[in-house]
Amino acid sequence: MRKPSFGNTRAVFVTWAAFLAAFLAAGVLANVALSRYVEYQRAQDPRTYLNKAQLRIDRNDMVGALDQIEQAIRKAPDNPESYRVRGLLQFRLKRLQEAFDSFARAIERGSRDEDMRLKAMNALMQMGRHEEAIAFGRKCLDEGYRYPTFPRYMAETYRVLGKSAEAIPYYEEALKGYPNDLFLMDRLAQAYRATGQTEKAAALERRIAETQALQERPAENR
Repeated sequence: MRKPSFGNTRAVFVTWAAFLAAFLAAGVLANVALSRYVEYQRAQDPRTYLNKAQLRIDRNDMVGALDQIEQAIRKAPDNPESYRVRGLLQFRLKRLQEAFDSFARAIERGSRDEDMRLKAMNALMQMGRHEEAIAFGRKCLDEGYRYPTFPRYMAETYRVLGKSAEAIPYYEEALKGYPNDLFLMDRLAQAYRATGQTEKAAALERRIAETQALQERPAENR
């Protein structure tokens, strides 16, 4: 029986070494390709930029945060969350018209966020666009949004416009959500008096006094 020659053994070794090197190189290339693909996918995901925006907000870098949000919008212009977050940041910066426009775009793209709608209404109120604020608030209520702050804003806007009668039902509705709110009770009592409903005003003023006394009483005596 012929023994394998040294040359044959060396050839086999070289072949396997070449195969192993090629296999390892292919693995490295595959990992590089996968890493690049993952990085590409991350770059296309608006959440990547929204997360970066939050990090900048935490560092009080509002300009940098807005830049990240704009990148998120460019990557996914139909994503409502990017517009919602941009609007919240603009609202925080008192850029009210820009905030309202961003909120409107988020709503157009399907956002159901209720707090965002409250801020949109608040932005209109702060800009003095009271009739628009009322129309917006009424639309939110008609669509089923039930935060008691909606009727509160409605009532306050009607009050600013000098429409006490129109404000009353909204103050009453808001008070159901904030039953111990002295400010709301006082506003409603004023509206009752302005419309000649003196008995209701007097009853509410007694309730104010009772609530105030209860709130001022030490906790252990309540």
